[in-house]
Amino acid sequence: MTRIAASLACVIAFGCRPSEPKPVPQSNDLMPGATSSSAARLESLPDTYPTALIAQLHGADTFVTTTFRRVLGSSPRMGWFAPTGFIAEEQHLQVYIWSTDSVIRRVRFSRSLSDSDHVKLSAESHLACDSKEPLTEYADSILDMGARQRAFYTAGAPPVGTRAGLVGRTMSAAESARSHAVLGPPDANGAFLDTAFAAGLNGPFYFIDAAYDSSRALRMVALILHDSSGAIIARQLENGDAFGCDGCDDVTYEAGIDRLYDVENVFVIPGFPYPVLLLDTSTVEGRALSLVTFTPDGYYATYRIYEYVVNCILGG
Repeated sequence: MTRIAASLACVIAFGCRPSEPKPVPQSNDLMPGATSSSAARLESLPDTYPTALIAQLHGADTFVTTTFRRVLGSSPRMGWFAPTGFIAEEQHLQVYIWSTDSVIRRVRFSRSLSDSDHVKLSAESHLACDSKEPLTEYADSILDMGARQRAFYTAGAPPVGTRAGLVGRTMSAAESARSHAVLGPPDANGAFLDTAFAAGLNGPFYFIDAAYDSSRALRMVALILHDSSGAIIARQLENGDAFGCDGCDDVTYEAGIDRLYDVENVFVIPGFPYPVLLLDTSTVEGRALSLVTFTPDGYYATYRIYEYVVNCILGG
C-alpha cells in the first residue's frame, strides 16, 4: 500500500533520485521564441490565456511562474523550517507557506539573520546550504507547518478559493483499464502499480500509473489528469530510464509509487486550469521541490527549485 493510498498524510524519508549538476536555483527563463513583453502581457490577463500565446508557456518553469505572478504577484521560492521559525531569502512583512499542510499559512517577519546565524543553521540543521542571499526569519504562533524541512513560499497571498490537501479516489475498473492502455501493451506476467488522488471530492483528479515487466523492473510511468467523470484530459508519459538513479538500485515494483512521484500535496488555485501538485523531487546530492500541473492545452508544466546539500552535510 502506498503512502498516498494509505493515509494521504504520512510522510516518508527522502527518496533516491538521479544525481545531477547543481543548477541555478531560481529560474524564470522563457522558452526560445518567447519574449519578456509577451510574458508581461500574459501576467496582466485577468482569467484566461489567449490561444495565440499558449505555446509561449511551454518552456521550463514558464507556465507555473507566469501564472503565479499573474494571480499572486510573485513566484514561489524555497524556504526552510528551522527550530525557531521559517527561513526565507526575501524580507517581507509576511509570507505565505505552501507545504504539506492542509492550509496555506501566513507567517510574519521576526528578524534578519546574521552571517554567523546562517553558518550555524547550515552546519547544525543542513538548511539553506546553497543560499548566498541574506536570510530572514518569520515566526508565528504555529511553527510546525510541514512534515518536511523545506517548502515553497510566496510574498503574495493565495487568492480566495485556494484549497490544499490530498483526497484519495477509487478508480473504477473501466477507468483503470483506460489508464493502463496509455502505457502500451502489458508484458506477459508483468504488473501495475497505481494510485488516484485529488484536492477535493469533486473536480479533476490525478492518476499515477506504473507498468513493470515480468522481472518487476519499471517499464513505463504515466501521470494522468482526469476530469470529474473519469475521462482523460492530459498525460505525461515517461519510460523507466527517466527515473534512473546514480548510486542506488534499479527502480523496481518493490520500491513503490513514491519512488516515482513523491506527492506531498495538491493545491487548487484560482487562475490555474487544473490542480497543482507539490512533489519532492530530491536527488542523491540535493533536495528539491517541484510544482507540477498541466496547461490549458494539456502540456505538462513544472517548476522546480533544487538545493545542493553535499558540501553542507560533509562540511565542505
